[in-house]
Amino acid sequence: MEEKIMKKEKEEGLKEFQAIFSPMVLAKYPYFVSLTSIKRKREVVYEAEENGAKVKWIVESRDYLPGEMELKVWIWILDKISKIPKPLPSNFTLPYSLSEIAKYWNMPKSGKLFSLIVRAIKNLRLTGIEYWVEKPDNPPVRITFSLLIGEIGKGEKEGEEIIDKNLFFFHPSVIEFINQGIIKPSDLEESKILTDTNLIAFRIYELLGWKFYIAKMNREEIVNIRYSELAKRVELRQEKHRSLAEHQLNRPHKLLKDRGLIKEVPKNWKSVNGDWIITYKVGERLIKELDVWDNKKQIQSRIKQLKEKEVSASDVDYAIKQILEFTKTGKREDFEGLVRKILQKIDGEELIYRAISEAKAEVINGKIKNKTAYLITILKKYI
Repeated sequence: MEEKIMKKEKEEGLKEFQAIFSPMVLAKYPYFVSLTSIKRKREVVYEAEENGAKVKWIVESRDYLPGEMELKVWIWILDKISKIPKPLPSNFTLPYSLSEIAKYWNMPKSGKLFSLIVRAIKNLRLTGIEYWVEKPDNPPVRITFSLLIGEIGKGEKEGEEIIDKNLFFFHPSVIEFINQGIIKPSDLEESKILTDTNLIAFRIYELLGWKFYIAKMNREEIVNIRYSELAKRVELRQEKHRSLAEHQLNRPHKLLKDRGLIKEVPKNWKSVNGDWIITYKVGERLIKELDVWDNKKQIQSRIKQLKEKEVSASDVDYAIKQILEFTKTGKREDFEGLVRKILQKIDGEELIYRAISEAKAEVINGKIKNKTAYLITILKKYI
């Protein structure tokens, strides 16, 4: 299969870029790391300092750390979610069938395959993530979550596995990551090919995309990664000799080169205190990916600007008039920006009046004294 991939014509350029959006933390830190069914690890711990903040990331599974099949299920989920308008509701559910996931990956349907997919889904639910961030002069923030919190199914079955009419339930933290835009775009085609071929190559691709996005801001087309950092983020055994480290990464590096994601297998390994800094020359395909992504963001920004212009001044004036009649002491400038953003929504007017009604109810109950501050808090929830 790898030979077929390498024979693809490079002249065809980048096909239509279809982005999938994964929570940034899954690209930055180890999660989909199991490479074999033999002696699979059940826990991985990553600790680092990033921009002055201390970070601790722990992934723990009852059975084994997520690997290829879990990643295939997750990419199918991301493909579906990426096409759904945001924000996602907090109680968002996603319909799925085992047959649909198998077809998506061109896998022959069988009872054994369905059992493997079901096992992967269960592992996504049972694998917990503990994420600590402690910034200077700030108390630490701790988040614990799993990607899935449940699933239900009914309908036809093969063996003991229900093959259709199922639903995924997602952890609120995952929904929040996606809605807040704490996400990383990846090319769907590349993600599927690399996942099907070499899991390490996929993880390096994710890291390069994240790091190159930062490097590009400085007009650089290279990415430097310490070998020790790469090994920890991808969850590889850290080799002590360069020859072994190069051999360890040779296959994924060659695949990334053949896919046009890097220009060459990295030759520049700069020795630094018993470690090496690997220099990646970013390939045209990855450059084009980010160019397409930048263009899409510019288009989205332009659409947003046009929508803002579509909100009539009379609608804004009327909504603010209703708000000021309630608050008595508030000022127009306290609310104008919030009102404009909410009125861009289809049900914007309804949301504003709902916010006023909610605030009135709390005033009647004697629970608030500062009506302006409380109403602003409610309106921000509706943006």
